[in-house]
Amino acid sequence: HALQALQDLGRDHRGMSPDEILALRNEAANRLLADPDCPRRDFGEVLLTQAQDPAEPAPWRDYCLQFLNEGYPHWPHDQKERAVALFVAAARETRGAAGGTALLALCHQVDGHLIQPEQVAQLVLAAATDPAYGDPGRVTALQLCAELDLRDAAPVARDILRAKGDIHLRCSAIVALGRLGGPDDIALLQ
Repeated sequence: HALQALQDLGRDHRGMSPDEILALRNEAANRLLADPDCPRRDFGEVLLTQAQDPAEPAPWRDYCLQFLNEGYPHWPHDQKERAVALFVAAARETRGAAGGTALLALCHQVDGHLIQPEQVAQLVLAAATDPAYGDPGRVTALQLCAELDLRDAAPVARDILRAKGDIHLRCSAIVALGRLGGPDDIALLQ
């Protein structure tokens, strides 16, 4: 019943605001994920479908990516394959937060079977270095570059710090440059 309610809330707003619906769907999905008796295949199908449905609000599609990542160990192999393909496609999106969410998911799910670490590193570096990539996604991408020791991101981090743009992006660039840069970057970091 909870799965059906999760699906129905996207269509029947029952007089609730979009934020209330989002919160209710989030709570329902959290409970389903925590329920050992939840039919995993059915839940995975709902998440895969809703994550790709352009009629769904962008924040909910992003939440679906998060839930797909969180439940990944429990999904059947065919759903894992579809989830990884969805994460790769979403990681290439330049608008909104979904790209960063997908990059995080890919970094968490790298096992060498469905996606190679080198492929993930390429996606992360491409997002960090693409000025057209939205700031929320670039913040995540820069953090992941630091985690993955992708030194090719250091020049981009320097450029971001010199440009004095978005504070969140600058903070992420500071962390990235602190880990990926060298002694010559100390003055820029101060």
